[in-house]
Amino acid sequence: MLNIGIVGLGDISQVHIHAIKYNSNAQLVAVCDVDPTYSDKIPNVHFYSNLEEMLRSEKLDCVHVCLPHYLHVWATKTCVEHGVHVLQEKPLANNAKEGMELIKLQHKYPNIKIGICFQNRYNDTFQTLKRIVKSKSYGNIIGIKGLVTWYRPESYYTKKLGAEK
Repeated sequence: MLNIGIVGLGDISQVHIHAIKYNSNAQLVAVCDVDPTYSDKIPNVHFYSNLEEMLRSEKLDCVHVCLPHYLHVWATKTCVEHGVHVLQEKPLANNAKEGMELIKLQHKYPNIKIGICFQNRYNDTFQTLKRIVKSKSYGNIIGIKGLVTWYRPESYYTKKLGAEK
C-alpha cells in the first residue's frame, strides 16, 4: 500500500484525490495547503500548512504536487530532498533554467522518481495532430504553437502571502 500526500488543494487536486481513492494500492494519508479552510474538508487525512512539516511527520511514499506553477520546482525539490517520490502537475518548470534544476536533481537522487502529469499527451486531439505531423501531409512542419485556456480566478495567478519560496 502506497502512502500518498498532496501539496496544494486547489482545483486539480480533486482529480488526484479521486484517483487515489479508487486505487486499491494507494491511500491518501496527508494533505498540505496554506489555506486553513481546507483542514476539515478531507476526512481521515492529516492536514498540514507546511510541506516540510508534512514530510517530517508522515511516512510518505509519494507526494502529488498540485500547486500554482511558480511553486512546482520548490515543492518537488523539497520532496525529493526528503527522499519522497513526486507526481507533479504540469508544467515541469517555468523556464529552462528551472527545468535544468529538476534534471540535475534527478541525477543527484537517481532512486527517487519524479513524474510530470502531461495529461494532454494522450488525448485524441494531440494524438491526431501527432499522426498529421508524422504523415507529412502538410509538408515538413518545424513548429506548432497552441493555446489552451481554462477559467482561473485571479488568485490562481497571484502569489499567496507567505508562499514565496
